[in-house]
Amino acid sequence: MMTGPRLVGPEVEIIGRRSFWKSVFFTGIGTVSIIFSLLLVWAHLQLPYSERTTTAPEISFYCGLFGFIFMALGLYYGSNNQPQVIQLQPQVIQLKSKGNSDSVERLKKLSQMFEADLITEEDYNNKKAEILENM
Repeated sequence: MMTGPRLVGPEVEIIGRRSFWKSVFFTGIGTVSIIFSLLLVWAHLQLPYSERTTTAPEISFYCGLFGFIFMALGLYYGSNNQPQVIQLQPQVIQLKSKGNSDSVERLKKLSQMFEADLITEEDYNNKKAEILENM
């Protein structure tokens, strides 16, 4: 089950990307809170000095503080957005049999796949035995 955006090819399945959505949520709420705080300060400064109250700056301060805390949480979850589990889908190795002349090429390709960690040692040994048997 994938809960975040797919950033890799179809041969890889990523499980456990919930921190991505936490990052989006907390960053969004923090941004809205900071914008509200700034608008409240702007509206407060538009009033004549004699009509200004002390509650608007306090509300603005707490909204801004709340926004920065949520932004920090969003950044924290965004920086810890590593996948918890990566599962490689099994790949089917099909080497076509073309006779003895092609067996050397098939063995070279098989060796390259093994060295690149595309197949396991067990698969390598099984296919190698199969190719040598067909020679």
